[in-house]
Amino acid sequence: MRAAEASNDAISKQVSLAVAALLAGVSLQDALRRLCDARLLVDDAHRTSPSGLEAALYQASTRSEIISRAEHDRITAWEATRTKAADARFSDITDAEVASMVLGVRSFIERHLS
Repeated sequence: MRAAEASNDAISKQVSLAVAALLAGVSLQDALRRLCDARLLVDDAHRTSPSGLEAALYQASTRSEIISRAEHDRITAWEATRTKAADARFSDITDAEVASMVLGVRSFIERHLS
């Protein structure tokens, strides 16, 4: 984030934002996996992706909700940002969404794994 904020070059700024989104996404995936492990949820082949791990933590239909509906919605948005970065759609990534993602993932980790 700091590299993006400091950059005067538009391309460098977008790449820096993408890197920040990817790193936040990796941190989120690790946190989801650790939370699943802590709750003794099965981590099978379908639960290795962030969306699969999240699904193990939030199942509204069975009322098995380790994370809240609001957290589920935020995680879905963060995954979309990570996907844009991974797909090199740099111009689709905004400062605000990456800043929100980085701060949100940090808060999520502190709330659930501290």
